[in-house]
Amino acid sequence: MPQTYWEDMAQEAVLKTIVALAQGKVDMPRLDFDAWFHTVVQRVAINWWRLNRAYVPLEEADEPEDTQSNYEPAQILAGQDLQALLDKTPELESYERTILILTYAYGCLSREIAEILGERSAATVRARHARALKKLRTHLRRA
Repeated sequence: MPQTYWEDMAQEAVLKTIVALAQGKVDMPRLDFDAWFHTVVQRVAINWWRLNRAYVPLEEADEPEDTQSNYEPAQILAGQDLQALLDKTPELESYERTILILTYAYGCLSREIAEILGERSAATVRARHARALKKLRTHLRRA
């Protein structure tokens, strides 16, 4: 987490403490201030984590798996109707079919597919994509 987040959280914790003391919400004679302030800081940190956890910036170095996996399937699918091929492959789950269709029919990248399907990471999509291609290859070898 960048330093500015920590600074913002510290400022928020101090502000909450000042406001609570000014409004008389804290009974100072009966309170262990250190323990109370620790709780305030902890809750501020938890709230920040909850608000920002969905966005985890991970660099994906131009998605090399996408570019590598596009070459071989292009050869496999050459001269074949994608939908007909997927319909003839019973081993594929509907989720895997969707990934293959989005990749090869619509040209979506893994991160775009992850966004469309509600996945947390493009890596999950790439793993499922690889599994679907393996099933497709196995089916074509048997056919």
